[in-house]
Amino acid sequence: MTQTSDGVEIVEAIVVTLDICSSSVLIEDLMKNNRSKLWRDLIINMKEYLLEHVPYYNAELHKFIGDGWIILFRRPYASEHLLRFLYDTNWHFMHLYEESVVPSLDTTPDISGLTFGIDEGRLIKLEMKETIEFVGRPINIACRLQGKLEKADIENGYRILMSNRLFNDLKLDFQNYYHERTTKPLKNIGEGKQFTCYLISIDKLLWLVEAHYGTDTHDLVDVTAQYASQIKDNRLNVKVTNAIAGGDPSPLQSKTLWVTYCWKGQRKEISVNERSWLKLPL
Repeated sequence: MTQTSDGVEIVEAIVVTLDICSSSVLIEDLMKNNRSKLWRDLIINMKEYLLEHVPYYNAELHKFIGDGWIILFRRPYASEHLLRFLYDTNWHFMHLYEESVVPSLDTTPDISGLTFGIDEGRLIKLEMKETIEFVGRPINIACRLQGKLEKADIENGYRILMSNRLFNDLKLDFQNYYHERTTKPLKNIGEGKQFTCYLISIDKLLWLVEAHYGTDTHDLVDVTAQYASQIKDNRLNVKVTNAIAGGDPSPLQSKTLWVTYCWKGQRKEISVNERSWLKLPL
């Protein structure tokens, strides 16, 4: 929504700040070994990815801020789409990072990937030296929220900090995602008082990563979609049978279902024998 009053253009948007974890450590390691070009290539690739994908979400890439970006999502908001975008963006970054950067590091940081700070509100749109800029409290809050994500938060599966006000506006969309109410001190916000916000995982509470069925030597078939479709209210309770696999991949042999899944942001693995029950979470 855009309003113009007395020559001032007001824009209402969800502000997402995106940051690369451990960026200072990564840059130092790569520069030490004269491989800073890998970091430049990573940043350029991410920029091109964002420029290509944000328009599909009624959003725009606002600006680069050193080791991350500010993205503005316009109304109408679709939280499920927003979380899918954040999940896909983090996945894309991790793929690039592991393929092109990790092999050249002396020491791999304990945490990696992207983190996000999110708030919503009214911004002032203006032009400075022929460049469009946005100023306003939502940008300040989103940046500070992102900066308050701690190592322990990320290790527990959280990659988003969202303002309490925005979370409650959209809370019906977050029922299937792991989230936790918390408070964080934000510099120059709220007179130094604790700021109420929500830690959110970009994964659903129960997320089926992959499932394969067959013997332990050959004839494994991918049954991820079949079992994922059985998830109801973040629970999976189903008997392992040939019928779900669409047939018997190894006639007259004992078969096993191997499952990799995420529960509350934590990746886990389990195997279940044929004709036994798969019950998740454990």
